[in-house]
Amino acid sequence: MMERAMVPTLFVIASCDRCRAAIRWMRDQGHPFLIHDMRQDGLDSERLHTWLQYAGPDKILNRSSTTWRNLDPTQKASIDQSIDQSIDQGAIISLLLQYPTLIKRPILETHRGLTQGFDPIDYGRIL
Repeated sequence: MMERAMVPTLFVIASCDRCRAAIRWMRDQGHPFLIHDMRQDGLDSERLHTWLQYAGPDKILNRSSTTWRNLDPTQKASIDQSIDQSIDQGAIISLLLQYPTLIKRPILETHRGLTQGFDPIDYGRIL
């Protein structure tokens, strides 16, 4: 992922207002980039593992989302335990693969790293 030269990729969910704002900003600034819709194009466990290693689960997992609030309490407890005890991230990855709306978005991935959410200052630093 981030270790080689690459075209920046914006990981989005098409219906997300913040994602649309990020796309608009990238276009307005004239930055070349790819758009990857996490719902339609999917994600792979290797990429999620890299994101979790790079940014940590608290930066990737969106606990304020409707999807999180609607999860079964035992699922939430299992994820919380995995995070608190820094154990295998397999449960977190499985959940994110099943529910991509649990990912804080958009995620901008470049050769310099990644940033989640939309902040023009952060985008300027990483591009």
